[in-house]
Amino acid sequence: MMYAHDYHDALELLKRSDHHKDWGKEEITRCIEEPLGIRQYKIIRDADMIPLVLATWGFPTDKQVDNYVESGNFPIKGYKGDGKDVWIVDFIAEKGYTRMGFLVLKKMFMRSGYRKAFWYRPESGKLGWHLVRGA
Repeated sequence: MMYAHDYHDALELLKRSDHHKDWGKEEITRCIEEPLGIRQYKIIRDADMIPLVLATWGFPTDKQVDNYVESGNFPIKGYKGDGKDVWIVDFIAEKGYTRMGFLVLKKMFMRSGYRKAFWYRPESGKLGWHLVRGA
């Protein structure tokens, strides 16, 4: 189930992101509608309910990760994949809110029992992870 106000806020953050603003229907379906539909996302808003941060994540298998790194496109089946690790797929933050957004995510993942959260930036080829314990 996807909440209309969350979808609207996700699209607003996409429009304000240099990396995401030119996304078309295929990217929005694969990278926004899919994780929102299965509740694998977090939107952080300010006191006036203005969206500041959007994060989506999945649980890809090792093979899906290899395909992701090779193609630069997170596989739609990776959101509900059988992988044991959480992967941050998209992270959009308004200027000045990146650190706070990651701290909120790390605490949320820690409470869910995860030790690490992985990420990949296709535009730079940078692959990394965040320790979640002690967040």
